[in-house]
Amino acid sequence: MLHRSCFRLCFLAILVSASGLWAEGTATRTSQGLQVLYDFAENKGPFVRDRSKVGPPLHLRISNAAGVRRSYGKLEVTGKTILRGGQSQSIRLGKAIQRTGAVTLEAWITPKNTKQKGPARIVTLSKNGAARNLTLGQEGE
Repeated sequence: MLHRSCFRLCFLAILVSASGLWAEGTATRTSQGLQVLYDFAENKGPFVRDRSKVGPPLHLRISNAAGVRRSYGKLEVTGKTILRGGQSQSIRLGKAIQRTGAVTLEAWITPKNTKQKGPARIVTLSKNGAARNLTLGQEGE
């Protein structure tokens, strides 16, 4: 779920694997254990589509389209909005993480506000703001 901070997100991937995902000294991205992939290839519509091709897709719904600006390969959060997947998505990701005991989150982000109070949730796997399993957030720089 992406929430309220102003930033530009170009790529988001969640990988789950029991083995190491990144080779030391390499700049290549792995797809081993990939669970979700959001590349923001679509520049309109109410969804951010999961392009991982792993099981049923885990698309995100944009709650307030006026709170985002989209272009090919980018999504800029400009106002209050939430990009949210369904409960079944959280369960599927949670089970994969529990099964392997590992998770890697890759996100390409450009913060627009370096005085952000927070932690402002950028990506989270959580029941609510207090009961969080995984959160990538921003506070200040």
